[in-house]
Amino acid sequence: RFSHASALWLLTILSILPHAPAVTHPDSLPLRQPSSLAPHSSIPLPLSSLPAASLDATDAYYGQAKTQGFRARSAFKLLELDEEHSLLHEAHTVVDLAAAPGSWCQVIKSRQPEGGVVVAVDIQPMQAIDGVTVVQGDITVGATVDKIEAALAGGGCRR
Repeated sequence: RFSHASALWLLTILSILPHAPAVTHPDSLPLRQPSSLAPHSSIPLPLSSLPAASLDATDAYYGQAKTQGFRARSAFKLLELDEEHSLLHEAHTVVDLAAAPGSWCQVIKSRQPEGGVVVAVDIQPMQAIDGVTVVQGDITVGATVDKIEAALAGGGCRR
C-alpha cells in the first residue's frame, strides 16, 4: 500500500513514459479507515495520518535499506514497481517531486538508461547523489520551476 506522497512520485515517473498506463490523481485514491473507527464511519483519513513503519528501526525493510545503501525503505516500493512494470528502463528524464531523502533517485539513477537525467526537487535540503541534480525549493514558486527547467535544459531535455 502506498501513501499519497508515493502516489505523487509514481505519477511523476509515469507522466514521462511514452507507454504510461492511465493514472489517477492522488486526491481520488481510496482512503483507508483506521481500525479505531467503526466500519460505518464516514470520516476518511489520508494514508499519511497512519503510523509510519519506516520510523521503526526494527522494521525489516529499514535495516535492509541501510545495509544496501538506500536512504530510506521507500526504495523497495519503487524497485518492486519497476520489477512488475518495467517503469525505468525507458525513463530518460525523471523529475522526482518531494524527493528527500533521495531513495527513489538512487533507484532511478541505477536503473534508467545511460545518460538519463534525474532532477530531485524538495523544499527540504537533500544530500547530493551522483548524477542527480538537486533543486531545493517549493514547486509552487516560479523561481523553483525556473531552476527545474534550467536543470532539464542542461541535461539535454527540450520543453
